[in-house]
Amino acid sequence: MRRFKNRAYSVDFFDRNGTLLFVSPLDDGLRREFVPLKEIPDSLRDAFVSAEDKKFYRHAGIDFLSVARAFSQNASENRTVSGASTITMQLARIISPSTERNFPAKIKDSFNALRLEARFSKRKILEMYLNNLPFGNNVEGVRSAARFYFGKDVNNLSIEETLLLSVVPRRPSKYNPVANPDICAKAAREHYNGDPAALFSAAREARRHEWPFFMPHYIRFVSRHVPPHRTSIVLSADMNVQRFVEGRIGELLKRNMNARIENAAAVVIENKTGNIIAWVGSQGFSDRNGGGQIDGVLVQNQAGSSMKPFLYALALERGFCANSVLPDIPTEFLVETEGNDFDSYRPENFNNRFNGPVLFRTALASSLNIPAVYLVSKIGVEQYLSVLLQLGFDSLRGTGRKADVGLALGVGEVSLLELTHAFTVFANDGILVPLERGEGKARRVFSAETARLICDILSDKKARVTGFGYSQTYETDYPSIFKTGTANQYQDIVALGSTADFTVGVWMGNFSGNTVVGKTGSSFPALIAKETLDLLTGKKSAPFAVPSLKKAKICALSGMACGADCPSFLSEYVDKSFVERKEVCSWHKRAADGSLVTEFPAVYQEWLSRDFYGSSINYKSSGLKIVNPKDNTVFYRASLNSSFQKIPVEVIGGKADMDELTVFYDSKKFRISRPFSFTIPVEVGSHVLRVVFGGESDEVAFTVE
Repeated sequence: MRRFKNRAYSVDFFDRNGTLLFVSPLDDGLRREFVPLKEIPDSLRDAFVSAEDKKFYRHAGIDFLSVARAFSQNASENRTVSGASTITMQLARIISPSTERNFPAKIKDSFNALRLEARFSKRKILEMYLNNLPFGNNVEGVRSAARFYFGKDVNNLSIEETLLLSVVPRRPSKYNPVANPDICAKAAREHYNGDPAALFSAAREARRHEWPFFMPHYIRFVSRHVPPHRTSIVLSADMNVQRFVEGRIGELLKRNMNARIENAAAVVIENKTGNIIAWVGSQGFSDRNGGGQIDGVLVQNQAGSSMKPFLYALALERGFCANSVLPDIPTEFLVETEGNDFDSYRPENFNNRFNGPVLFRTALASSLNIPAVYLVSKIGVEQYLSVLLQLGFDSLRGTGRKADVGLALGVGEVSLLELTHAFTVFANDGILVPLERGEGKARRVFSAETARLICDILSDKKARVTGFGYSQTYETDYPSIFKTGTANQYQDIVALGSTADFTVGVWMGNFSGNTVVGKTGSSFPALIAKETLDLLTGKKSAPFAVPSLKKAKICALSGMACGADCPSFLSEYVDKSFVERKEVCSWHKRAADGSLVTEFPAVYQEWLSRDFYGSSINYKSSGLKIVNPKDNTVFYRASLNSSFQKIPVEVIGGKADMDELTVFYDSKKFRISRPFSFTIPVEVGSHVLRVVFGGESDEVAFTVE
């Protein structure tokens, strides 16, 4: 009995609207759903009692009169005509099955039936019986039988269907209404008071119904967290949204086959609750060739630029402001390699352009690469990785450090679920709410001010123009934020979109890792994200919370307070120190002849080496510094044309009133004039480069192998 009480039942999964999504099969593919007796209609209970054991409520487990009658009939016919088994005896046989149907087995069933009657109420016995009765076709219990033969729940069966179902357990192969409708109807007729034609008609309409198979990837994910003995789960998912997303993915993939995109995945999250509204793991679960059973929501891929908002949010927490100016110029960054060596990394923007000084707002909204790497180099990779782990990026726990500054560009591999969930932090005022049935409590990752400012930047259409132009796929008539990302070789393209209430994440690519025909801005997944938000919001959505910071008029180039000579200005959120400093723009000045001159800081020396009319460099704006090469860099000498190889050197700054730099390269000494840019030969070995300018000096060491 203990084993029977602990037997497994199928789990019914419903969406938030009551739509049955899935009935989980047991290990052998059997469906056996549990339904409490109070939820079983009286008509169904009465039908089974009438068909199997009319005296069920009056005997103590054995109907002795029926036993005597059956014994007499069987003896006279010299074969089994009547079994005389009560419902309790049948339940006893289910609990403790016998391999043979003989007299000793009948005695065993009778004895166990008496024990059951002594231990349980009639209601409990009937409940156990109706939920475990075999109906053939790998189906047990009345709920599963009703679904299999008639495609209905037990509460929706007609009286005719109820009576047909009640006779099936006698001999499931003979009284199967699908295979033998007339035989089944004849057996049920003895308990039917209505028009026999209706009974035969109902039998002939019986069909072998397929088990519901919706949201299979999500059901598989949720099943890991189903408590023992739970037989029904109501999910927060909405099948209407699920169907819409699946349909749009199918249409878009079919329409863009020439883009070599074979698969896609999407997940929709309700921001305030962490509830999953839709989960599309692939374009088709049954597509074996395309890897349909692979769950693209959980597969780890490079997220590209879609990770940048988290870095910029951390930068705001570390003292950067929306009006901070970031250098989008040719820059080499040191990257740690194996063996504690360092290599240089020179990132580029997707359009192969350098924009010079860019405002923090523009750098994020236009998804510029170099400013992002600049930020992570200033903040520190470890600090950024720590925040990503707080945001739930567990995929980076073991591998994130290896990505180094590449984390700024989404080089680390993460899942779409992690990415989309983390993106909800901005609409939630900096608080990360656990996912539905997830572990942990809601926690604050960013300040409300930071989250609101990121939302303001990502919803700024004008700030996106530098990177994406004026025509943007994800432009909406309601408040929304978007961020897209593309892996280096276009293996993966991603889009994230949020309103105040919902967040959508979409991935498109190939599970095989093959590249797709790239399209700037990940417009394919962005279109799905936008259309899904259109559906969820009805194209109307509440605005995001507004930052409490004050706005000030700033120079569009320097980010400082706008001066009389600044040719263009913006209104931007600024912190208290900006107001207190009252630092007017020093980049724009008037020459003696009255013409406007723009004087850039020394760091823009190389970028400005191109002919910028009316521009100059303020060399004294920085102390003396060797920008290139980096300290501890390792260079490699080419085997061919090595005589043409050169190492570029760039030195900026220097506050002395002089124009000549003294250079010490190993044992060599020479002087150069501004701008301090030159090359040195590639020679195998360890080298030291030292520069002196007035009372200032700087030094780096590097190796050529």
